[in-house]
Amino acid sequence: MRGTVTRRDFLKFSGTAFAVIAIMPSAVLASEPGIPVLMYHDIGNRTDEYYTVSPALFAAQMEWLYSNGFRAILPSEAGALNEAEAGRSVIITFDDGLASFMEFAFPLLREYDFKAVMNIVAAYMGTAMENGWGKPLLSWDECRHLDASGLVEFGCHTYDLHAFTRSAASVSIGDLKKDLKKFREVYRKELGKDPEILAWPYDLHNDRAIEAAKQAGFKYIFTSKPGRLSASGPYDAISRMNVNNEYDMAALRRLMKGM
Repeated sequence: MRGTVTRRDFLKFSGTAFAVIAIMPSAVLASEPGIPVLMYHDIGNRTDEYYTVSPALFAAQMEWLYSNGFRAILPSEAGALNEAEAGRSVIITFDDGLASFMEFAFPLLREYDFKAVMNIVAAYMGTAMENGWGKPLLSWDECRHLDASGLVEFGCHTYDLHAFTRSAASVSIGDLKKDLKKFREVYRKELGKDPEILAWPYDLHNDRAIEAAKQAGFKYIFTSKPGRLSASGPYDAISRMNVNNEYDMAALRRLMKGM
């Protein structure tokens, strides 16, 4: 099992986390209508990488959400929320299936009782994805452990279409359908159930791809376009806010307020 770092460990060893948390208000900030959906990729110490958020900053962000009364939910829970509940909810997503999730993210999510979505590229689980900086990916054993927690739901980031030159938008509709079918077969074999969530790699897709995904059985489809999710949907083009190494606490605060 990778990582046993807890919320207390993060805050103990990060003066930065203490500093940014201390200046945040305890009351829930008013936000624009809709549920903010956050998109993460990697948690690590390579701050020169655009898609990598430092462990201390991620810890501070989760602490801020918790301290300000936000509840992290899964997409399937959004439809039952009233306006007030939606205003206090957030959906946290991770793309690619990087193993850093187990070490840095999951211990914090568990302490806060936050739920999250992890979108995986099934062909590469347990290895290192060529188009993922060569970083290690979660194994299926780790996925099963996370799934059993009830806090993590795994989504499809395609079976093997994670490339600018070979994406859901560039391959034939027949090849896309084959890819999604293969993903569902492997997912069902490894996790014992059918996937309902899909996120397009690099947000490369078109109307035909969306229709193919819906026909394949995906109910919740994420894009990378900024925006919020209305509790009433639609759920086939869910906007997300990309949280990267440029998002300090002030930026996250503005993002959550809809500014």
